Amino acid sequence: MSSSRLPRVLFLHGLESGPRGVKAVYIKNNFPEFLCPSLSPTWFLPLVLFRAIRAVKAFQPDVLVSSSFGSFVAMLLVQTGIYSGPVVMLAPAMSLLFKHRMWLPRPLHGMVIHGEHDALIPADVIRSLSNSYYPSEDDKRNQSLSFIIEDDDHSLNACMISQDKLKSIIQKVHNQYLAIHHPSSSSSSTSYLLSPSLHPHVSKRPTFLLWLYCLSLLILSFLREPFTFIGSLRMLARQPKRKSNRSKL
Repeated sequence: MSSSRLPRVLFLHGLESGPRGVKAVYIKNNFPEFLCPSLSPTWFLPLVLFRAIRAVKAFQPDVLVSSSFGSFVAMLLVQTGIYSGPVVMLAPAMSLLFKHRMWLPRPLHGMVIHGEHDALIPADVIRSLSNSYYPSEDDKRNQSLSFIIEDDDHSLNACMISQDKLKSIIQKVHNQYLAIHHPSSSSSSTSYLLSPSLHPHVSKRPTFLLWLYCLSLLILSFLREPFTFIGSLRMLARQPKRKSNRSKL
């Protein structure tokens, strides 16, 4: 690992995973200042949102990492400005629930990583997101948010965990963000970690109000796309659940 100080990492896990999942354990082993809140039961979105918002507010992460369903939650957090710092989104599943919410605010720093062989969320969904985020070649040359398609499936464990790429990606995203927004902090002491004033990417509004705001957006999204949401739930219900797969995301 680089000699640069290690960031505080908040991880939002996937639908059938949790704080003891493969990615959560991997990140915890590489980044001592780590938090992975339990988002279970994932079907109860109001509770999921409250736990995610509370974790962001309390932990004040330097980098927000998310996987699959967790990236659905992370995308909502950055869309609402609850969190606007560096992100690493793995296989975001927003389009599975609400297609019209498959967008990211500008500017946003970090990486969106997806598998070419993702059977749940087609890679073309991410290509479309990239094209809408960077509509011109000039935009792509000055990008702060990278879109990467890996030769992997939805879990991304082969490239991110087995090939040990994820830790260097998290550190790289963090270092680049510091170099742009806090150049004096990128090589200084841990005082950056301890000062909330240096975490402007976390909203200072009360947790309860932020939760109500997100909840209202989800209700409006459901009213706009009820069949997308219901159809996706039915599809997920038909997916075979194997114990061996429960910690992948």
